Amino acid sequence: MRHCSSCQKPDAVWFEQSPCSCGAPVDDNPSPEKHRPDCKAIGHDVVLYPVRVAWQELTHDANGDPHLKAIWERRGWKLLKNGARIYRTRMLCRDCIELERDKDARRKEYERLCKAARGDDAQTYQQMLVSQDALG
Repeated sequence: MRHCSSCQKPDAVWFEQSPCSCGAPVDDNPSPEKHRPDCKAIGHDVVLYPVRVAWQELTHDANGDPHLKAIWERRGWKLLKNGARIYRTRMLCRDCIELERDKDARRKEYERLCKAARGDDAQTYQQMLVSQDALG
């Protein structure tokens, strides 16, 4: 059985907010018995959560094979390769996925603000010219 790798919550039936594809009646207390097994509204509460990783964020061994950094492995993330794309994956419940997305958004905002404080803004040439015209 699946378990969330963060909070250890066991897998359960998850009902999407989208309309049902099998025609089961919609009510306040949905149950899986009312739906067909191939219904699009039924899913898992614990799912594989992938996050795309840039090539520069990985470590590489002597053969050039990519590996996750030790900090990600200690947190329970695993490497998944799909062609040229590389992901770090983890089994998470829907609640932990929301927490992870919030954490990633805060980290990206922090990195953006650090770049701006250092003066490393990624401006295009036209944006740079416009900002210089506004100053002078």
